[in-house]
Amino acid sequence: MPLNIMTTLARSRRITTYAGGLYIKTFCAILALTKQIGQVLVWHLVFNDDGEHISYSDRRVLATDALKSDNISIATLESSRHILGWCENIESKVGSPRANYNIIWSGLSKPSSKCAFEKVSISGGYFVSASMSAALGKKDKPVYIKSRDDYISRLKWIEKKYVVLYDLEDRRAWLADGVSALLHLVRASLEHDAQDDFKGLFRYKPELLQEADPCKSGKAAAISVLTNAQNQELEIYQKPDGNSAETTIKQTGEIEEVTKRTKTFFRFKDRVDHTYNLLEQIIAYQSQLDSEDGVGFRIKLTPRRQIEGFDFMDIASDEDPIWPRVTSLKATGTGWVDFTRALHAITLFGIGFGSLMKPHDEVTACLYWAEVPKGLDYLAVCVSDLKEVLKKKGNMRERPWRLVDQIYWHVPDLLFDKCDCSSRSPKAGCDRVQVLLPAKVLKTWARKLTSPSKLEDSGAVIFGHSRKFPLRWTDRGECPALGEPSNEDDVADAFEDSGLGESIEGSRLSGSSGGHGSSDSSKEKQKKGLFDGFSVWKRLQSKSPADQASG
Repeated sequence: MPLNIMTTLARSRRITTYAGGLYIKTFCAILALTKQIGQVLVWHLVFNDDGEHISYSDRRVLATDALKSDNISIATLESSRHILGWCENIESKVGSPRANYNIIWSGLSKPSSKCAFEKVSISGGYFVSASMSAALGKKDKPVYIKSRDDYISRLKWIEKKYVVLYDLEDRRAWLADGVSALLHLVRASLEHDAQDDFKGLFRYKPELLQEADPCKSGKAAAISVLTNAQNQELEIYQKPDGNSAETTIKQTGEIEEVTKRTKTFFRFKDRVDHTYNLLEQIIAYQSQLDSEDGVGFRIKLTPRRQIEGFDFMDIASDEDPIWPRVTSLKATGTGWVDFTRALHAITLFGIGFGSLMKPHDEVTACLYWAEVPKGLDYLAVCVSDLKEVLKKKGNMRERPWRLVDQIYWHVPDLLFDKCDCSSRSPKAGCDRVQVLLPAKVLKTWARKLTSPSKLEDSGAVIFGHSRKFPLRWTDRGECPALGEPSNEDDVADAFEDSGLGESIEGSRLSGSSGGHGSSDSSKEKQKKGLFDGFSVWKRLQSKSPADQASG
């Protein structure tokens, strides 16, 4: 982008020199010029997502290795293209006004009798009863929800919970904090109301919603929107008029009766409360660990490839009752299941979530990782959420880091580090997928395991199947085996569907032809290349689902 557009987006018109480097600074954000590649200048963004002041001497700014200003002239600044540099600096769109809210139902069926959520249903009340299968000797067991009357206390409670948003069409998942997921559902519900058969009664105007300060993102932004007093009072629907009668006695002794009519409204805060109530019930089920009848207990015993949850749009559209859903993951996605179960994260299914975590301006540390791959059932997680998990449930003093319970984090190749993939053969591309391991494998592989060297607060991490450290996970049991999953064809097809296996140039050529066919021999070569550990992105995913639908 041109310099004037970038400075406008940054809300600053001034380029300053500090300690020999060039910077564009606002109150809570700094862009540091880090690299010149021909006619392209690369900037690195550092910001405080809580909106607090940031200093030139901030350690994150000093670590950017800013380019010396002596080498860059004013003419170069004005004539060059400017790009802002994944994963160490992403935009989380969970709950954001920039996310796609034209989400559609997953189309999944209800769970079978072998599923943990068998016959569970969620309703709009403050408690829910779960009737388990009589065939298994289960009795009706009510789950009582402790009411949280205080609006802020409710937000503080759900902020500590986690939600997996799983896209059935893209086959990728996003772990979000509870308060961001709550706002995401509320926005989607309002989008649905604006288009349903009662839209003529709909009073909500999205332009009146006070959005968070641009310096805030993710959880901080969601809290800002949900706690804004003006937002809470926004009208959604008018309730039936209320009537009240007042009787007065005049000085003359005459009795006069006056009927007053009052207007009341269903407001934004009421929608937040209602959506919270549904999520609270689902979370309560997920946390049932005290008996063998508990859903949380039974989930631990279900196959890893099987994930259970609820349909996102059933909640957003206020279906009643809301029934659970179930689907199966590919072999490339089972590696993160133990992690989300340990967090008691609930899963919401849908189609059309889009890229909920994306690098700013689609510039990444690696050309081949412009966004989370599709078709591989990978899980993307914000670093800010991982830091919270590490602080409360893990241990960064252990090597490798213990993330939660007995689950450890291994970095097979690269995390946020820069690479030279743009100048290398695609077959030698880097692998940024992170691996989660159970404690029982540490004695065998301890010397080969490494933890991240640093964690960028505004970054994100992808967990799943790593081609540099491939594992065979079984449906049950704690110890995976080193090597590709036994069903290699399934894994190869998954990588092929995601766009892995060809160079960017090759994908452009194939994309222009409009065909997707290939000979058996070429497919075999692709599979052989994959299982030799040489697969990379074949194209950058540049369109959101909304763009694809309109294009």
